Amino acid sequence: MALAALSAGVLYSNAQPVYSANIVGYANNVIPNGYTMLVSPLQASSTNNAEQVLTCLQVGDQLLFWNGSGYSIKLYGGPGQWFDGVTFNPINAPSLPMGTAFFYQNNQGVAETNTSVGTVVLTNSIAIASGYSLIGSTTPVGGGIESTNFNLPLQVGDQVLFWTGGGYSVNLYGGPGQWYNGVTFNPISTPNLTVGQGFYYQNNQVANEQLNQNVIVQ
Repeated sequence: MALAALSAGVLYSNAQPVYSANIVGYANNVIPNGYTMLVSPLQASSTNNAEQVLTCLQVGDQLLFWNGSGYSIKLYGGPGQWFDGVTFNPINAPSLPMGTAFFYQNNQGVAETNTSVGTVVLTNSIAIASGYSLIGSTTPVGGGIESTNFNLPLQVGDQVLFWTGGGYSVNLYGGPGQWYNGVTFNPISTPNLTVGQGFYYQNNQVANEQLNQNVIVQ
């Protein structure tokens, strides 16, 4: 469902490091009708304007951002036209910061395919407050959620929630390699992330946790 490619004349092999400081890439995501959790996998511009990141936007689609207690809703009305999804007052185009995930509401009735193009961000730092945060990888990589590429600050008792299309899959962290269904508490496999996938991280600790992502390409 998601692909990533690195280009722009970067020297790359299994034995050699990447010598370019700027890696240009693209990532494709198929977005079904309804709600999908996404994160920008690439830095499209200095502001990461939603229209630059989400090339698939159609009139009537909405973006929902978690504010800690609910959602702020941004309705797309066409190029350069955005409205508050509750009051319908005109607003500025939202930005999509790297690592900050959101819900994309596809209101078209059919799947949309989004192609993101931009710079690969290998290093980022995100403060994760106690409670729920809607986050994702800043680098277009996939794999097991305990991978050092993601470097999540997992602590025993923390949970990761994935949107399934009609509800949430709740994954409880019990220690390295130990995961449990957050509802039944039965053991489960280590969850996987795909490129551009957003998720809820439930920090069940009293203090903030820090996500420090630093992906080494070689």
